Amino acid sequence: MNIERLDNIQSSCLLLFTIFLMVSSFNAGYSISLAILIIFELYRYFNIKNKQPMIIRSMMPPKVILKLFGLFFGALLISAVYHGGSTIHSTWKYIYWAFPFIPLFYSYVKDKAELAFFMGSCVALLILSVKGWMQIRDLFLDIQVKLWRVTSMFSAPNDYGQIVEQVLPVVILGSIWVFYKWKTSHEKIYLYSFVVQAVTIILSLIPFIASFSRGAMAGFVGGGLFVIILYSVISIKRYIKYILVIMLSILAVVSGFFALNKVADSNMRSMLPSNTVQASLVSNIPDEFFNHHSDTGTDISRVYDKERLLMWESSYNMWKDHPVLGVGFDQWQQQYEKHYIMDSAEERIVPMPHNNTVYFFSTTGIVGGIAYIVFSIGVLIYFVIQMYKNPQNILLPIMIWMWCAIMVHGQVDSGITNKFVMHILCGTMGLVCGSIKNHPINNNYN
Repeated sequence: MNIERLDNIQSSCLLLFTIFLMVSSFNAGYSISLAILIIFELYRYFNIKNKQPMIIRSMMPPKVILKLFGLFFGALLISAVYHGGSTIHSTWKYIYWAFPFIPLFYSYVKDKAELAFFMGSCVALLILSVKGWMQIRDLFLDIQVKLWRVTSMFSAPNDYGQIVEQVLPVVILGSIWVFYKWKTSHEKIYLYSFVVQAVTIILSLIPFIASFSRGAMAGFVGGGLFVIILYSVISIKRYIKYILVIMLSILAVVSGFFALNKVADSNMRSMLPSNTVQASLVSNIPDEFFNHHSDTGTDISRVYDKERLLMWESSYNMWKDHPVLGVGFDQWQQQYEKHYIMDSAEERIVPMPHNNTVYFFSTTGIVGGIAYIVFSIGVLIYFVIQMYKNPQNILLPIMIWMWCAIMVHGQVDSGITNKFVMHILCGTMGLVCGSIKNHPINNNYN
């Protein structure tokens, strides 16, 4: 089998795995597609190792990234070994969540991998968005009073927001990439891909906004603006205007959605004809429910915000008592409920403090906390440098956007302590590192 055909099959395997990676809700599909990708990568390796030995020998991840991962995971393991017991198991489990980095690193084939990754992400986003639209439909047709925020295939709206803020940048920048590929090559596959991705972006916005995940929207917008600034600095004019138009459009939609929210809440009864089943259902809902929904579900500020501050204060007290190695990676909830919960706290059972920095310092001490900060900043700086050296590589701004988004969101939510987020981030990082190693300009920067 020739190399071209091997590359095409591997890209197809990558597309399939990307769908399940980004959807994040089908464990069986994720595992099976990952196994298929790994098996074919091994098959491809043994078929081309004699034909292209130099390429195979050079395919090791960038040393900077390996060192950053080693520092971060090493610090977590030091804390885990000190605490022992279940902490070691939970730490190894967390490290394993980064495994998609390896198969996606070796799956990279120039242009083919990009297209497969973009289309796989597009299909996944479309699936998540369709499910979100179904929930919006149920809200207006059936008046499901417990479903004020879109969750799509997840148990919580913030989980949905965390996934979309990772996938949407891929599809947005991917659509720009395929558009320029179509303009230069005039191949219809790029035109069809662009149309599908553009439609998916439009369909995904309302369900994403309807999740009312403030952290997700702040991270998504902040990451996008940071990428625009980077493009401005390195003077890549052709991308700036399209990203800027998309970002301004999304900002306008988000602002309008929140501005109209209170109006929609207060007028919901009057919007329904009096002789409908929906109206009769709404008429039986007490005013207090609407007021509670307005205060806690979809406003910019919410009642439970003060609870987050109390959790952070409790976490700070944990760190003061265990400053070097923390209370243990999987022990935050147990320690919080037994010893550190504030008397004024209303949320008595919570699994995390909704802040990554606070979480790592309180559970792994100054060792893990500093390692997390170095890891977070180091990864961002590395990819910014790579983007400056190779601004034509569209995967680099995608990685930067995703990284900034989850770093922002992670200060008010689970962030990279979320299994699905780690899968997506590390998988994407592997693909991006593969593209860096395949670019001759960057081969000396390791």
